[in-house]
Amino acid sequence: MNTFYAILVVYNQSIQDSCTYRFIKEHKSIHLLVCDNSTSDYGNKFVVESDGYTYINMHGNKGISKAYNAALDLLKDKRGYVILLDDDTILNEEYYNSILNLNCDIAVPIVKDEKSILSPCKMVDGVVSRWDGKEKLNQFTAINSGMVVNLDVFKFYRYDEHLFLDYVDHNFMLDMKDKDVQVLDCVVQQEFSGNDVSNLEGSLIRLKIFKEDSKYFYRNDKMKYFIVVFKRKVHLMLQYHSLRFLFV
Repeated sequence: MNTFYAILVVYNQSIQDSCTYRFIKEHKSIHLLVCDNSTSDYGNKFVVESDGYTYINMHGNKGISKAYNAALDLLKDKRGYVILLDDDTILNEEYYNSILNLNCDIAVPIVKDEKSILSPCKMVDGVVSRWDGKEKLNQFTAINSGMVVNLDVFKFYRYDEHLFLDYVDHNFMLDMKDKDVQVLDCVVQQEFSGNDVSNLEGSLIRLKIFKEDSKYFYRNDKMKYFIVVFKRKVHLMLQYHSLRFLFV
C-alpha cells in the first residue's frame, strides 16, 4: 500500500471544528501536516502536536500557495502521495478506499457542493466553468479539495506564490497537463464558501482577492481578465442586490 501524507490548511477556526481533521484522525496511516493561516490564536498548535501531527504556523494569512509550499518543503525527501485538503472537505470511506492503491501522478475525486458538481470542471480556452457530469471532458481542471499528488511531482515544482487563493489549483493543473491524471470513482462534499451570501463585507473582501488572482492568472489576456471579473461582479450584485461590488 502507498504511503500517504496530507496537507490541511486551516484559517481562523479551531482545528477541532474541522470535519476534515476529524476524518484524518480516524485514519492513522495518513501523516498530517496542518498549515495554520489564522490571524488569531485558536490553540491549534497544542491540539495538532498532541495528536502527533506536524503543525506549521504561517504567522497570519499568507495564502494557499505559500502554505502548500511550506508543507512541501518538509516533505521534499519523502516518497508516496500527498493529499491536499481544505478544512471543510467532507471525506468518506469511499474516498479513502479509492486512493489506497493509486498508480498515477495525480488523482481527483468528484467534488459536489449544494448546487452541482464542483470538480472536475471544464476549462475551455483558459476559462473555468462547471461540468454537468454528462459530456466528455477533453480538457478539464480540478480544485484542490481531495486532490492526491505523487510526491515525485514536487521534486522540481512548487506552487506559484503570486496566486493567493483563487486559481492556485487551476494553475497547477495547467502546469500538469502532461501528467497522468485520473478521476476517482467516488464523491466527496465541499462546503464551498463561494455559495455563502450571508456576509456582504466578507464577500467584498473575497472579490478583491479574486480580482487580484484573476489579474495574475490572465496576465497574458487582459480582455479575458476583464470579462471574468465583470461576470463575477454581476453575479454578486444580483445575489446581494448591491452595487458596491461594481466598484471593487
